[in-house]
Amino acid sequence: MRSDSKAAKSKVSEESQSSKEGVRSDATARKQQVSEETKEDRAANSANASAERKQVASRLKSAISAAREAYKAAKESLDSSYEEIYQREFDKIAAEMPKVSKRKRKSSQKKK
Repeated sequence: MRSDSKAAKSKVSEESQSSKEGVRSDATARKQQVSEETKEDRAANSANASAERKQVASRLKSAISAAREAYKAAKESLDSSYEEIYQREFDKIAAEMPKVSKRKRKSSQKKK
């Protein structure tokens, strides 16, 4: 009986050992596969992110350029409008003011 139990125990022990080795090798293979997939995904994501950053930078540069051009045009328009308004107001005030004429001083006001 003891020999039967020893044989059964050693058989179970061997099966358990081979099962553990199988699980370890499967786990190692799966780990390696997951690592490779993760590396590929990271590389793909990095490439996509890089391309997207370039695209966003390009859009941003064009938007900034367009904003600068719009600013220049608006500033020129504002300057022109301001100059026209200033000149009109100046002309109105000048028209309302009496013209100043130079008079000669009388002899009594001569310097002594």
